[in-house]
Amino acid sequence: MKKRSAWPWLGLYVVPKYLRRRGAAAGTWLIQFHVPARLRPDGWPPTINLPKAKPYCKGPDDLQCIIRVKEDAAALFAALRVGRSSADDRPPTTRVGSAPWLIEKWGGPDLLAAVEGRLSTSDAALNPDPRAREEWLNCEPRTRKLYIRSLRSVMAWSISIRHAPVSLMTPLQVRDYLNLFTPGQRKNIRDALSQLFGIAGEEGVLETNPLNGRKASVKRRLRKRVKGGRKSNVECWSRTDVDFYCHVALTTPGWQNAIGRRRKVAWRGGSILIRLMYETAADSTDVMTWEKATHVVEREGYRGIDFDRGKTGQPTFIPLSDRLLREIDESGAFFLVTDPFGDPYEPVRDDARMRGHMITLQEQVVKAGGRKRIYDHMRHSAATEAEEMGVALDKVRHLTAHKDSAMNCEVYVQTSAKITVEIQQKRGLILPKQ
Repeated sequence: MKKRSAWPWLGLYVVPKYLRRRGAAAGTWLIQFHVPARLRPDGWPPTINLPKAKPYCKGPDDLQCIIRVKEDAAALFAALRVGRSSADDRPPTTRVGSAPWLIEKWGGPDLLAAVEGRLSTSDAALNPDPRAREEWLNCEPRTRKLYIRSLRSVMAWSISIRHAPVSLMTPLQVRDYLNLFTPGQRKNIRDALSQLFGIAGEEGVLETNPLNGRKASVKRRLRKRVKGGRKSNVECWSRTDVDFYCHVALTTPGWQNAIGRRRKVAWRGGSILIRLMYETAADSTDVMTWEKATHVVEREGYRGIDFDRGKTGQPTFIPLSDRLLREIDESGAFFLVTDPFGDPYEPVRDDARMRGHMITLQEQVVKAGGRKRIYDHMRHSAATEAEEMGVALDKVRHLTAHKDSAMNCEVYVQTSAKITVEIQQKRGLILPKQ
């Protein structure tokens, strides 16, 4: 079978290479209307002979027969559309071994609906499908949310290759796909692919994992990073910065509700959020879940926060300053951190909303003449300040809750000008200033 270029107006209709040589139809051409399996309704044959009524076409110059062929093809095309649209309320069958099939095997129909955008990401992360596999049900909600975002990129790739089964993917194709993303995105998408390929192996539709091939290794960075180096510079927060951010949050009305009476208010919970992140070296996603009755405890004669760190999973007790404890007691809320309107943040669902409030606070600080600081660097600031004050690295790890001090030394403790000045003074190169 081949496509005849002599009849371009017939599109991609399939024409046999031979002429009929026997019977009443000797010397005529046979044209076939081909229907792919993925488009074929129930009861349709793979090919339909055209024209449907005799006499048959005698060649490219038989214009009357060509008109009949075009009319029959248009009627078949219309019938094909009607046949497919009649079952629109029924979800289409998913190709076995393809990415959508594996996604549904992993997290159930709800996960596939969230990846395709028919279900919100937060709903799928907080309320997993009970028909999902245990690996998906045992994930934390934030992990599910991250997987869903990564699976959307995988779904886009699957659509571009017509939902080809993963058994047809080669390590070279996987490598070229992963190289389209930044290193951080690449890691997340690779983790999602690893889960899908593992399920494919368990279901018996994949023999060799494409991620394990020699050609699946991603391209190396042109500029090698020094051990312990970071992609971006870290600017440590000073206590002046912390006080200024808290002052702006308490005094500047920069937030207004979308419903009801529209008036701008200050963010009292923002001041508590900033001081908690600075004093405990915790992330905002940890701080937003703390409750006054559960996490504020007294040990060794001091009141502080007792919590399990999200990054390391280590239980930690951090004493708080009197100023921060006074703000917490005066707030009167059940949760330590509330939004500008006094409502608590719901984990996972309100992560983006809280980040938006923090960005607004950053903009208000810059308008007031303050310095733009990055909230994620507060953890590094706490570790660096502790070392500047003479605390050994083995003790600093109790603040950051790492198992050893190697992580503090390589990542979290930044180069301090105060320490280098002290070194030069001890070497006798500079004199202490009076």
